[in-house]
Amino acid sequence: MPNASLVLRSADVAALLERSRDGLIEEWTRRVRTGHAVTGPARDLPQPYLVDHMPRLVADLVAALEARAVTQAPAGDIGRTVWHGAHAEAHAAERFREGYALDEVLRELSVFRATVVELLHRQDRTPELDAFELVHTAIDEAMAVAARSYEEEARSTLAQSEAAYRRIVTSVADHAIILLDVDGHVRTWNVGAERITGYRADEILGQRFDVLYPPEQRPERPRRMLDTATRDGLAKDAGWRMRKGGTRFFAEVTLTAIHDAKGVLCGFSKVTRDVTERWRSEQELRKSRELLKGLIDHSPALVAVKDLEGRYLLTNRRFAELLAPSGASIVGRDDREIVGGELGDRLYAHDVEVRQLDHAIDREEVAPDGSTFLVSRFPVRDAEQRTFATAAIATDITERKRTERVIAAREQRFRDLFALAPIGIAELDPATGEITRSNPRLCAITGYGEDELRGRVLDDLADASVRSACGAAFHAVLHGPRTSTEHETRFVRKDGTTVCVRAVLAAFHAEGEERAIAIALVEDIESRKALEREREQAAEQRERFVGIVSHDLRNPLGAILSAVYLLERKGAVGGTDTALLARIHRSADSMRALIHDLLDYERARAGVAVPITTQPVELCALIDEVVAETRQAHPRSPIEVEQCAALRGQWDPARVQQALTNLLVNAIHHGEPERPVRVAAVRRDGHAELSVWNAGAPIPGGIRDTLFEPFKRAQRGGAGVGLGLFIVREIAIAHGGTVEFESSTEQGTTFRLVLPLA
Repeated sequence: MPNASLVLRSADVAALLERSRDGLIEEWTRRVRTGHAVTGPARDLPQPYLVDHMPRLVADLVAALEARAVTQAPAGDIGRTVWHGAHAEAHAAERFREGYALDEVLRELSVFRATVVELLHRQDRTPELDAFELVHTAIDEAMAVAARSYEEEARSTLAQSEAAYRRIVTSVADHAIILLDVDGHVRTWNVGAERITGYRADEILGQRFDVLYPPEQRPERPRRMLDTATRDGLAKDAGWRMRKGGTRFFAEVTLTAIHDAKGVLCGFSKVTRDVTERWRSEQELRKSRELLKGLIDHSPALVAVKDLEGRYLLTNRRFAELLAPSGASIVGRDDREIVGGELGDRLYAHDVEVRQLDHAIDREEVAPDGSTFLVSRFPVRDAEQRTFATAAIATDITERKRTERVIAAREQRFRDLFALAPIGIAELDPATGEITRSNPRLCAITGYGEDELRGRVLDDLADASVRSACGAAFHAVLHGPRTSTEHETRFVRKDGTTVCVRAVLAAFHAEGEERAIAIALVEDIESRKALEREREQAAEQRERFVGIVSHDLRNPLGAILSAVYLLERKGAVGGTDTALLARIHRSADSMRALIHDLLDYERARAGVAVPITTQPVELCALIDEVVAETRQAHPRSPIEVEQCAALRGQWDPARVQQALTNLLVNAIHHGEPERPVRVAAVRRDGHAELSVWNAGAPIPGGIRDTLFEPFKRAQRGGAGVGLGLFIVREIAIAHGGTVEFESSTEQGTTFRLVLPLA
């Protein structure tokens, strides 16, 4: 049996704990804050909250030891009866409210046990076994009470939380708040869920939440939501959902994983909000923004919005391309950064001016590339009329400025032409007919100065004998259905003399003008009238001359030819007289041909076609006859028939003979004497083509366009009067054919008479 003086009895242990209470608690505090048994909440709890009921627990342990010393009851009974656990129970409840986990509460009591035991072991005397047993029994009982108290507090708190949660959830009408099990089956259903989806709780509980998705999204999309929430703890989604009855709504959904105390997944909370109206509004807003952006981007104008510091907030594509051709972003930068230099400073100053004046400013500006823009800058205000930005709309007016310069130049040219025009010009008031402006030439024609003409009516200038007719004609243009009139009249000059004029009056509407414009053109035709009279007299003389040639000479010429014919028949002359008679015959024939040509010319000038009488003609026979006669008339000029196809057509043989004779004589006169004239006739494209070729100088370019006109000759002083080719053309036209030519130094000159075969 141990020596009683070396043993600490229960009363001694009680006294020791009472004396060491403060040190015991201090050591325990140190251990739970910094030692191996440190607990999470203990680090940060203030000292009073950390110590809490620990002094009372020490007092309870002291009371139990003192009771054991008095009653000598078994340690287990003392621990369970004297240690009633009220303070341990309160300590556990407080620790729960402070966020301790149950194991952390029990660990604190375990640290308390270790601290007490170590204190006893440091004593010189050994505690008796019953005292040790009592200490352990009392602390075990405290831990059991604390555990029960913690769990009861937790259950009570959870029940309260769940009740509050249920009250909140069931009362929320604008959100569907439900709980799902781990497989996605619906476990709870609130008022908001019923209102949004249309399902009652008895219709949906136990079903998978897939029923809330449209068919085309099942099962992939709901499964993906569960997988994401399981993996990440949270899953969010927005999209179309299905109501009872099949209608759809646009929803925002948050799915949160729920775990138990051990971290095991036990279900999901699902919050759904019907945002259909907001989604539709956002879609409309997005469409409006896209439409606005599309309009701005495709606008021919440049558009930009800046903040009150001059930094760009928004630009359309054209503006960005102009200001930053490299494609660099200009948003968030001002003109001084982007453009730089004097131009950047000027553009920035324009924005400052708009902000200071707080109203719109329009001005023309020249861009870095030389383009000219009309820029309208204006403040942008909110609903309270506070300016929060400035905007600029720039329209490219480069082309307009160029057009204005062109118009100005044209107007200047018009003014110059108006002043220098060789005819008189007057602008008239279309309502009254009064002259508003006149050019120098009109002043010269009338003898009046511009100021004297201004306000006068044009027909007042006309001679009294024709004034009424002029006035009626002019009135029909200014006030009637006609748009123009041309009138020859006589104007009375300021000095009383008269002048013959041609007056043209026109009234019209210029594009973009509301009022009509009236213009009078006055031409002095006094000299022209005199010239026309001279020409008429010359024409009359020419006609008389042609009449004499064609009629008065034809009878004596006929007598000469008849006499020559009779002399040749009788053989009354001989020797050299025979040659002389032949020469007289040829000359008379030439004169007869000339007279025929003059008569044909007169018919053509009078608008009468050359008369023809068609009959079947063998072209080759006709060619041979003409060539023979021409050879006889021009014995020194060789003529060759190169090719003559068998061609037969309905032509006037005399006229064709006349045309061919003219072409042959023309070739003889203009060809080289030592080289033959060549004649050919071929069929081509349903026509007979009769050609006459001669060597020699080509036809000069200056007369080619008028070669077939009357009285036109290739050479001055050449033979004939210039009617031969004209007659050839008229004969071709009368037959429905054509005549053409080719002429060059290398190839010579070829005339082709083309006649239809049908």
